[in-house]
Amino acid sequence: MRLRSLVSRVLTFVDGNRFGVAGNPATFQLAEQASDVADGCGWRVEFEQVVFVGASVWDGEGVVPSEVRVSHSPLIGAAHEDKYVEVTDGFPGI
Repeated sequence: MRLRSLVSRVLTFVDGNRFGVAGNPATFQLAEQASDVADGCGWRVEFEQVVFVGASVWDGEGVVPSEVRVSHSPLIGAAHEDKYVEVTDGFPGI
């Protein structure tokens, strides 16, 4: 019961908080008891926040990309095109 109370307090703190950064307030996404914890005393709490980190590179001209693909150095450039992973929902484990 104490753990659920703590989770509730964390959610109350996080939801709508800007955490002192420029951007949208955090929005609560999910809270669930973790099934991978042996004694069942773990919770997973997710939130989402858009943070503005600089001027937009999109000026409204040109072609807007329809997919985003990433890789890591030194596996970058046209010679390593097959090593890139498409970003669909979150950052891929590359």
